Amino acid sequence: MRPAALRERALSWFIGSDPGLVRLHTTIRTSVTLVAVLLVLAALTKVTGGPVTVAMLGVVIAMQAAMAVNDPDPRQQKITMMLLPVSAGVALAVAALLAEYKLVSEIVFVAVIFAAAYVRRFGGRGMALGMVAFMAYFFALFLGARLAELPELLGATVIGAAGSLVIRFYVLPDKPERVLRYTIWALWLRIAAVIDISAQVLRTGPIDERRRRRVRRRIAQLNETVVMVEDQLAAGTALPGIDGDELILRLFDAELGVERLAVACMRVGAVGAGARALLITALAELSAASTGPSDEALAQAMALADEVAHRGTDTEPQVRSIAFAVLAMGTAVTEMRGLIRAADTDGRSAAVDADAPEPADDDTEDADAEEEAGLHAATRQAIQATIAGALAIVAGELVSPQRWYWAVITAFVVFAGTTSRGEILTRGWQRLFGTILGVPAGVLVAALVSGHQMVALILIFACLFLGFYFQKVSYSVMMFCITTMLALLYGLMGQFSVEVLVLRMEETAVGTVIGVAVAALVLPTRTMATARTDADTFLATLAEVVEASVSGAGHPTELARQLHRELHQLRISSKPLTAGIFGIGGRGSIQRGVRLLAICDHHARVLARAAESGGTLAPRLVELFGNVGLGIRHNIDALVGGESATMISSTQSLDAAEAFVYGPRDTRTLNALRAIDGAVLNLALEMGLVQVV
Repeated sequence: MRPAALRERALSWFIGSDPGLVRLHTTIRTSVTLVAVLLVLAALTKVTGGPVTVAMLGVVIAMQAAMAVNDPDPRQQKITMMLLPVSAGVALAVAALLAEYKLVSEIVFVAVIFAAAYVRRFGGRGMALGMVAFMAYFFALFLGARLAELPELLGATVIGAAGSLVIRFYVLPDKPERVLRYTIWALWLRIAAVIDISAQVLRTGPIDERRRRRVRRRIAQLNETVVMVEDQLAAGTALPGIDGDELILRLFDAELGVERLAVACMRVGAVGAGARALLITALAELSAASTGPSDEALAQAMALADEVAHRGTDTEPQVRSIAFAVLAMGTAVTEMRGLIRAADTDGRSAAVDADAPEPADDDTEDADAEEEAGLHAATRQAIQATIAGALAIVAGELVSPQRWYWAVITAFVVFAGTTSRGEILTRGWQRLFGTILGVPAGVLVAALVSGHQMVALILIFACLFLGFYFQKVSYSVMMFCITTMLALLYGLMGQFSVEVLVLRMEETAVGTVIGVAVAALVLPTRTMATARTDADTFLATLAEVVEASVSGAGHPTELARQLHRELHQLRISSKPLTAGIFGIGGRGSIQRGVRLLAICDHHARVLARAAESGGTLAPRLVELFGNVGLGIRHNIDALVGGESATMISSTQSLDAAEAFVYGPRDTRTLNALRAIDGAVLNLALEMGLVQVV
């Protein structure tokens, strides 16, 4: 492969893996913040003769300010950042007052853990303030801070928070419009990725389960990117010359078109050599047209697809369906490209800078979170974190009176951003796994750079950069980088030893075991229950989409977009059940259930788009489709109830409707309703409910 092609593929992978370049910008901004604050505080400590630990506290506060402040708008973010020194100052003052009373200070530390977890009920601001209070108290406790040192420590927290504020809003400010341009570019790349893997399926013939999973994974990534674009548009971000609602509809059509193409390629069996060659070439041209400005490639793709579609009656219907899918996708690309060009957002020219806003933390507890056993979710988690923290203090000190804090931090952070015991188990073993791998890596790297301070410093910041960058992608990779960084840091401080890193691994294991055990035994929230709640929410919205579409009332496409986001949330909550060590039991059944709901989501969007495409249905079709909608609503109510019930099959009404179908809208509505009805009935069978045809 030519170097230019390799660079193009690498760039496409990079942008596609980080839609909007959000992670890259966040990492750059966090790294710049840490370096700037460290330099300022290091200079001040050198002038004043203060301890280096003061600078370390300021860096920790700056890191928390850069990563944990995720309010929805800049004004709220500034308020939160200005409150961080207050939260940290109170914690520092209490810790300094109790410095001489070890037992009392540790008891109060347990209370701080409870408060830090409890305030998450107040959203992103509560989570940020709670985390900063926890880190400040812990840091003061670990250093044995005294009242005489309090002014210096408070000054460090102010400098850390101020440095983060200045860099976020004035040095590397958020630019939502630019992020939207990046995300749209990533969307084109992910469309091309689905087209490419569809071409591979067509080239290799009948598809196996492994490749089928790859296709579904590519489609899920495309869905996530579309949701990102829609969320940015809904938040008020706009591109000059583009109507946001019109862009959403074009996104809708492009997403449906590429999904239709992928499904058609997966369903096709053996294809004649001539038709296969034409279709593969058409898909290659369509992929090139998706990632570049070539109108010629798009025209060539549609011409080839048109040739296959009209070759004669001997052409297999499944082959023709691929050709028509290419034509539909080509039309969607043409319409969407026209809108994008109006705003001069080709994407490639927008890839020079890396400015993107910090995304709102999807893991933050909402104030209206589900309650269990009469407790608010944040209260329940606060109780769990408190018990885990108290046990970790005791167990950690038994392992090492000097390094017990590693166990406490692990026991606390496994509860951050998690809502069920499956997520906590996943977070815990990922932290432990990354630490275990990081220990030998840290030993090796520290030994190689021993005596080379500048190289060690460069590697320290490289590890921090990579750790921050992969935080959202892989928690294990982040912990691997942090553990390696600690080995280098201890080497610079002259405190490096293999025993210290092994001790870190042991303390991390202690904290993980305690956190997971508490999550499983104390007021547990089952992962299955969380996923079931999200599935019920999805099904309720699905019923609303069907009703709005068949009745012609309301705005079904808006409901369909909401349904799309709810499917994304369901995939997140069910992930511990389908991946990793926690998802061994019942994995196949859960995967099939999520897959059936994904089918419902796709056809619900087709149904909603058909309903708003214009035109009217024949009176008899309105009646028959209305009966189908009532049947689907009945079946969904039975599914949400979760008890054995009589299910209504709408096959008879759907078959009767075929006699009155005329035109594309009627056909799309009929096919979508048939698919949704079948998927809901299959889901009922998965759950053991009774079906009556």
